[in-house]
Amino acid sequence: MAEYIRMVSYLNVYKDGEKDRNCGFAKIDSRNGICRVQISIQMPFIRERSRCDVNFFVRENGKMYGVSVGELVIENGKAFFGINTVSTDMAHKGVGITEMSGIYITTEYEGIVIASEWDDEAVVPDRFYDISEREEYIAAEVEEEVPKEQDEDICEETEGNTDIPEVAPKPVRGFWDRLGGRCVKLGKIGGFDECVRMKPNDIVCLPKRYWVLGQNSFLLHGYYAYRYLIAAKLTEDGQDRYILGVPGEYHNNEKMMASMFGFGKFTGEEEEGKKGYWCMELE
Repeated sequence: MAEYIRMVSYLNVYKDGEKDRNCGFAKIDSRNGICRVQISIQMPFIRERSRCDVNFFVRENGKMYGVSVGELVIENGKAFFGINTVSTDMAHKGVGITEMSGIYITTEYEGIVIASEWDDEAVVPDRFYDISEREEYIAAEVEEEVPKEQDEDICEETEGNTDIPEVAPKPVRGFWDRLGGRCVKLGKIGGFDECVRMKPNDIVCLPKRYWVLGQNSFLLHGYYAYRYLIAAKLTEDGQDRYILGVPGEYHNNEKMMASMFGFGKFTGEEEEGKKGYWCMELE
């Protein structure tokens, strides 16, 4: 069963980075894969029609990354906002409600925002960024860690060899060796012979064609929900197969999303709510 969340979070006005006063509340109800949000605001000092961007935010590396879920309008000092969205993929940004730490609403007035938090950490407006900047940061981190000599290694391994085996070519075997040298080994899990615990910046160990996974929304969503990924090795009939896995739970809507982003196979029981890994085979 999908995680059930029901809560009320009180909203405050922040002026020039400092909390000023309470101005309303948000009701959040997440069940059966749907997150329902209702926001009510009273700001009597705003009399004219004013548009505001409503964000939920996730914290990472001391920053607040916002996922925009819509727009509300303050008119005659009052506003009401409501939306239904997918609990595990709010506003189709690859981030779920369980990852969120609060609400952040921008206004048309310089230095004034509306926000709430439910993780007991302070809201710091200067640390607020759009969620796309978090993905750009991860992609940049991957690029920075790419070994300069890696292309040359791959060329040396394949140059002059026209009889390349269909399973586990040398660049992939090199990837497994590199991961083993920098990642925590997990042993046998998920039915695999060997597994290692990965982070998105470990993607630099894969052949270059897989580096784009550093921007894969489904992979990033799984990582920020569970704080790890896996790479696995499975030997069948004397041949080695290599797998990249994203931890998660089996749900029909999640299966569709996983397939869209290249992780079409699930290890574990295909029953609602069962835990396992959404997998991509590395060829």
